[in-house]
Amino acid sequence: MAGVKIHVKDLWKTFEPSEKSSGGTEALREINFEIREGEILCLLGPSGCGKTTVLNIIAGFQMPSQGEVLVNGRRVDKPGPDRGVIFQEHGLFPWRTVLQNIIFGPQMMGKQLAESLALADQYINLIGLSGFQNHYPHELSGGMQQRVAIARVLVNQPDILLMDEPWETGCSDPGHDAGSSSGCLGKTPPHDPLHHP
Repeated sequence: MAGVKIHVKDLWKTFEPSEKSSGGTEALREINFEIREGEILCLLGPSGCGKTTVLNIIAGFQMPSQGEVLVNGRRVDKPGPDRGVIFQEHGLFPWRTVLQNIIFGPQMMGKQLAESLALADQYINLIGLSGFQNHYPHELSGGMQQRVAIARVLVNQPDILLMDEPWETGCSDPGHDAGSSSGCLGKTPPHDPLHHP
């Protein structure tokens, strides 16, 4: 049986009282699950039930009030390059082009410019935006922006991909069908190129 990649153990999260609420808000209570190598897990539930909070704790953006998350056997206490996060909003740098947004991660990880550019070109082709490398986010449709955000995460080749409803915009783009958007999230070993379906 494949090894456990993510182990969520007795997870609780209570947000402290704010000016708008007299008591704390309990977002999570006794959450337990495991995700093994190669598995895909979807968290389903109504708005406000804690799905994003679980992802934020796994990503290392928030700490639990109780319990712990282990990734590859190590306790999560901060963000790391082994976990890539695709958010609901694209969060692109508006002053950077498509190409510059995508190479940001590899350059921050110390990759040489030539290698970063080669990786970016691969993922720009993957998301179907060849010819848009030098466009700025405001020059793209919402779906195109979200595809750039997906490529910006995939280019870092994380071990684990966390997605917080990334399809809201990406699949509504009439220039890119839903099947192609789903194909953008196929994971292969880092030494193999990702191919558009």
